[in-house]
This record gives sequence, structure tokens and C-alpha cells, in this order.
Amino acid sequence: MKKCEIEIGEKTYSLYLTRSSVKDIESKGFNLQDFADKPITMIDLLWYGGFIANHRDVNPTLSQKLFEQYEEEGGDTMEVINFLAESYTNFVSAPADTKLKKKAKITEA
Repeated sequence: MKKCEIEIGEKTYSLYLTRSSVKDIESKGFNLQDFADKPITMIDLLWYGGFIANHRDVNPTLSQKLFEQYEEEGGDTMEVINFLAESYTNFVSAPADTKLKKKAKITEA
């Protein structure tokens, strides 16, 4: 799994997506296909999603403030958003695990 480290103020944040964080932002309305129609909403949700796994103290309101602060400090927010969007795409379109798995025995009852 790849992560993106950014510095905001005096703090370093490690942003990445997990299965749990993807479910969280999807439950809040995130849909990659809605980017064209609702770019600001989707950017905000994806940005927030990057904090969920490693920075549980960051809620959606704080994540928005961090987004604005990162921009004010000269950070490239779209670089981070592109990383998270690519991570999301890779996460949901990853091929099934191809390792040999233990098989269930399915029979008639």
C-alpha cells in the first residue's frame, strides 16, 4: 500500500485509503463517477478519507481546515487528491487475490 506524507503547520500526516476508510467515505456519498458533477464535494470527501486510517482525530470539519491551510502554505492539494483518487481506483478495481486458497466443500443438504 502506498501512502502520501504531507506537512501542515508543524505536523506530518500520512494519508492513504483502507477498505474501512473507503466504506466510510462511500457511506457519506463519495462516488468517483460524480467527480464531474460534484467536484468540490468529491474532493473534500476523498481528502477526508485519506486521514481516516491514520489520523482518527481528524473529522470532516478539521480536514477541510487542513485542506485550506495546506493550500495557504503552498501545498499542492491536487497532487494529494490525484494520489488518493488513484489509490481509490486501484483499491476498488484490484483483481481478486490469486493465491491458492482453501476451498469450501459445497454439497447437497
